[in-house]
Amino acid sequence: STAAMGVPVSPRSPWPRAFAAELNSSYSAALYGSAGRVPANLRVVWPTLLSESARLSLNGAVACHASSSRHPPNALYFGDGAIQHQQTALWVHQPGDLPFAPSGSSVEVTHCAYSGARGGDDVRPSRSPMWFHMMPGSGITVEVGRTLLASPQTFGHARSKHMHAALVSGDFRSFHRLLRNLTEAEEDAAEVRCWREARPQRRGCFPALLAYDSVQFPGWRRRCFPAP
Repeated sequence: STAAMGVPVSPRSPWPRAFAAELNSSYSAALYGSAGRVPANLRVVWPTLLSESARLSLNGAVACHASSSRHPPNALYFGDGAIQHQQTALWVHQPGDLPFAPSGSSVEVTHCAYSGARGGDDVRPSRSPMWFHMMPGSGITVEVGRTLLASPQTFGHARSKHMHAALVSGDFRSFHRLLRNLTEAEEDAAEVRCWREARPQRRGCFPALLAYDSVQFPGWRRRCFPAP
């Protein structure tokens, strides 16, 4: 669950007072079950949990998505689908990336609508993991378990990009090869050995993947990561 840090509210806050006053009181109670639970690095608010007066106070205080990067911290904005979806999320602009969530930790998330691309015998869109954005304030918590940080600093920009594309497509063979930095021939040999050992136990054929429950890719917007 989210640490009870509390959103800081000052006279210079870009938020309307009626909206800010509710966040750590009735809004927090509705989302987390008790007051004072909204995190200080808040990135999303659910308007349907606000009172009518707090929603009305937002008139003129919310920007559009296209200009969000130019706003100061804590600026409020709607996403591209706000007009089409009445129960949309209200986003809170925070500069910079969220920190890596270490193994065994829990993070608040929203769903990420990645879908696999078709093509190739090893590509299975239906096998693509479920993807999430790390999103403090969502009220939806997942445990990352044993997690891998697929950062460009560790794997290089090109390699980490291809690892990301492989997981999006459900191509675990390519991801395994990139993770272990194997050639195609070395991957073929590893796969043969793996099937000899794993098939009787009906386990997967990519042993390196069994060491992880999730993979985090820094640098993508809002830290989208899969939990296989």
